[in-house]
Amino acid sequence: MTNTQWAGTTRHTDEPWNVAIGGIVAQFGIKSGRVGVKFIVEVDTEVHELRPRSRPVVLAPDHGTSRWSPDSLSSRERAALSALALSERHHVRFDEWQALVSALGTDFDEGKLRTIAAQSSHVTDDPSAAHPVGFAHERDARELRSGVPTEAYRTFQHAITDRLFACTDDDPLVSYLAHSLPAHAAAADRFDALLADPRLLTKCTHTTLLDALSLAFPNRIAAGSAAANLYYLANLELAPSSQAEWVSLLHLVALSQGDTERAEALVQAAGPLPWRTVWTHWRAPGHVRPVLPQIDGVTALRAAPDGSTVTSSTRDGHEQNWDAATGRLLSRTAELTGAEGAVVEDVTPTPPTPTRWKAETSWDFVRAAVVGNPSSLRVIQAPAVDQARLRR
Repeated sequence: MTNTQWAGTTRHTDEPWNVAIGGIVAQFGIKSGRVGVKFIVEVDTEVHELRPRSRPVVLAPDHGTSRWSPDSLSSRERAALSALALSERHHVRFDEWQALVSALGTDFDEGKLRTIAAQSSHVTDDPSAAHPVGFAHERDARELRSGVPTEAYRTFQHAITDRLFACTDDDPLVSYLAHSLPAHAAAADRFDALLADPRLLTKCTHTTLLDALSLAFPNRIAAGSAAANLYYLANLELAPSSQAEWVSLLHLVALSQGDTERAEALVQAAGPLPWRTVWTHWRAPGHVRPVLPQIDGVTALRAAPDGSTVTSSTRDGHEQNWDAATGRLLSRTAELTGAEGAVVEDVTPTPPTPTRWKAETSWDFVRAAVVGNPSSLRVIQAPAVDQARLRR
């Protein structure tokens, strides 16, 4: 397996790790003695460090090759190619390239960029591709990217993030936004602002959001924050079948925290969802809730003919009767002393909506209290996410 450092369609991604350590290598590598197949994984450790379990074989560079220098480019070509190198996607459209050039502080029309693409040996242009423009060799993009001065890089990231934050639904950059805004926002120190905006959040693919976590938080993620919600959701190892189903999961998390305003904003921003949570007693990972009636794993559900109630059957052989509209537990079977078998026990109805907890975020714990009830304060140890790596 060669050039695994360039895996993925974007530049800030965990895909090299997923390809080299997961996938075929993970499934068959440990069985190599039995199946007679061994794997050699090539990676440029200057680009992506895999920290392999096996001792690496280091190949010396070919002394007959010379490294290309961006200094050989004209100022006009270098400005255009530097902007292309700062793209999060490996390949872009010409109008997207033009927006990147503009964010870097130079204005070229598409005609000039097409001329540069046609004349430059470093750029490829595939008219048949949806995103035709890219580098012939990704190492050239990396060389140009590393040569952008720190202040110019910071200014660019703020400018392109501003441009993408302003995108409307019919903006030509919406496709670029979906795959690139999380990394740009992270580099501009605006990742939290992105997560707080349902309109933008629902436009970003879940893979690019998760990949950007390590860029936005290179060491730790504050417990109780929106970014921590994202991290914990990712580590459930869910596999949404579509962007809309990813929003369904975000909607579920919001409702599980009692944040109905955010849940509704997600629905309004995303449009039709494949499924939608009406009520939930789920405790989202990394969060707390009041103690609710504990039930075993649900094995079956059946609805009343009029749809007003739902009965759940659990692994322990008991049943629970729920209000279908509100999620209130109305009754449940229970083992009572002196009774022969299970009997129906009326219970104190659960609240119609989950109690909302407000958390004060910090690096290693959460101070949480029920909204409107300061006496319910709890201090909970919550692990900070240290050098997180997301495996999907």
